Amino acid sequence: MRFNPGTIYFVREAADSKGGLTVNVKIGLVEDPRTAQQRLAEHQTGNPRKLFLDEAQLVHTDAVKYVESQLHKTFAPHRISGEWFHFESEAIINDAVALAKEYALAVGKQMPTFETARKLARTLSDGSVLSSTPALLATAKSMAQAAVTLDAYDNLLELIEEVFEVAIAEEGPDSVEGIYKFIDVYPDPAFSVTAFKAEIKKTNPELIAKYTIEEPKFTEKFELLFELDSEELSEDVQEYLAKSAVIIEQATLSKDYFQLNELKLDIARLKAPLDWIVLSSKAEIQVACGLAAEIEGICTWVRKLATTSTFAKGLLFEQEPELFQRFVLPREATKRKVFIGNKV
Repeated sequence: MRFNPGTIYFVREAADSKGGLTVNVKIGLVEDPRTAQQRLAEHQTGNPRKLFLDEAQLVHTDAVKYVESQLHKTFAPHRISGEWFHFESEAIINDAVALAKEYALAVGKQMPTFETARKLARTLSDGSVLSSTPALLATAKSMAQAAVTLDAYDNLLELIEEVFEVAIAEEGPDSVEGIYKFIDVYPDPAFSVTAFKAEIKKTNPELIAKYTIEEPKFTEKFELLFELDSEELSEDVQEYLAKSAVIIEQATLSKDYFQLNELKLDIARLKAPLDWIVLSSKAEIQVACGLAAEIEGICTWVRKLATTSTFAKGLLFEQEPELFQRFVLPREATKRKVFIGNKV
């Protein structure tokens, strides 16, 4: 993962001419070398309320997109729309700023490890196997616990999404208004390899072989070997999963989709710190692995060159443009579902 430096900002809205502020706060980012003040000026355009930035609430970080993402997840239950959040008190805003600083500090300390892991990820492994250590076992266990918990939360999210999909299919898009919006998508015409092969293989299969080329491809696969199962989740997590399953069942029967939305936002809040554990633990293990392909009982990390078959569309276009054009087909317009996640 590549990180970019920048600043996290918290935009406030004027409530009146006396200096009062609304409870609405925008958590956004600006990448270096641009400044939060420049971004504020852009936000002000078209906004009827006067917008403000508190210099004390600007947080610079080496991983601005990641930190912003973690804040958006953590405070998802407060989201109004997009990057705007409803913070009922200054205490919540202060909590958000403090968390941004906490993540910025953690990322800063871990940045050398992230950078080393990123470079190793683009380096061929040598096939060697390393022995594990107690410290690596502890890191692997922490990562595994976080990963298993994330999987359990993702299973809940899948159940919620299934309910939403059924509601949309049976009751129409209006049933999830305020939770999702639907955007018309008009894809450009595109060359269809499938259509080309289906027709040409009947008349000139050699042509398919002519434009199918073998290319070297670098592949990288990291796999954690230290496994835990759902029975080893903490009691708090197991209790939350059980309660959530009941909520999903009851809300499905009552068609209370906004209750499901609230649960979805809360799960996002819980996932944020686990994402960090997985990300940072993985980088630490990868650095310890170095050029080796495996650490016994901890991980495998194979980085190698392989060959892959690719249909050379560009070459076909260059040599036989009329044939290429025959298989440039229109694509149907579709509707894309976009999660809004508004606070009720």
